[in-house]
Amino acid sequence: MNHESFLEQELERINRLIKINEANLKKLKNVEQDRIIRCGASNGYPLFTSSPLVHPQAPPVIQDSSIMQYQSDFQSPSSSPKFKYVKKADLAPIKKIVQKQYEERLNKTLLANRSRLERFIKNYDYDFVDKVYQKSAFARKQFISPIIEPIDEYIKDWLESHPGGMNPYDDPPDLETERGEFVRTKSEKILADTFYKLGIPYQYEPEFVLKNGYCKYPDFILLNVIHRKTYYWEHMGLTDKYDYATKNFKKLLIYERNGLVLGDNLILSLETDDMPLDMKMVHKKIQDYLL
Repeated sequence: MNHESFLEQELERINRLIKINEANLKKLKNVEQDRIIRCGASNGYPLFTSSPLVHPQAPPVIQDSSIMQYQSDFQSPSSSPKFKYVKKADLAPIKKIVQKQYEERLNKTLLANRSRLERFIKNYDYDFVDKVYQKSAFARKQFISPIIEPIDEYIKDWLESHPGGMNPYDDPPDLETERGEFVRTKSEKILADTFYKLGIPYQYEPEFVLKNGYCKYPDFILLNVIHRKTYYWEHMGLTDKYDYATKNFKKLLIYERNGLVLGDNLILSLETDDMPLDMKMVHKKIQDYLL
């Protein structure tokens, strides 16, 4: 997972928590808070105290190991409180007040962090290191040793070191993509054209050498330009066919034992006769891993 995807997921998590928090506050909206609740502990037991009430409600205010004190009668804020002892089972009013105060504090924190994260995601430039070099004048570039290889040179070297069209299968591909190479299936063409439109460097049917020296030919090899990480993409178009599924799931096991791990550097797309390629899911995977 790239850093941008992680931040987007964290933003989604905060939004989910805000919804839960707001629902909790709605449930507690009628809980009145016209007293100050103070808390502490004694001998391992919680202690609660409250300021005098301004209406005839009687929540507990001080707890010890077995009993609770609470203000029993209506009093003005300036009068001296009168207390009587009750069982700990009568803590419900205090619990609601404390819970509401927690939800209110949490709401402020969640909203502040959402705002902070939204601004960061909007303004952060993930490609700033390379841009410092790229914006330098031509003459200056001749005397600069950039801290990382300039991205255009890196992509060129990457494409040369990961050539496509390596599958020796006798039946040549015959569907032309927008970039001009040929693939075998309509779904592979859709994937290739999507990568091309999004500016993701890729090669079709590269060679992947196993530890035992044999070779496999994944459908695509792709580059996350920002993080300069290489991914492989396999599309399985007949997963509802027993022989096809058995063969390809065995291939996934071989990949895993040779360093291509699903969810790490291997991406998978699936379809069946009655469940065609889900482009919404394809774009989500592209966003999570390749952009």
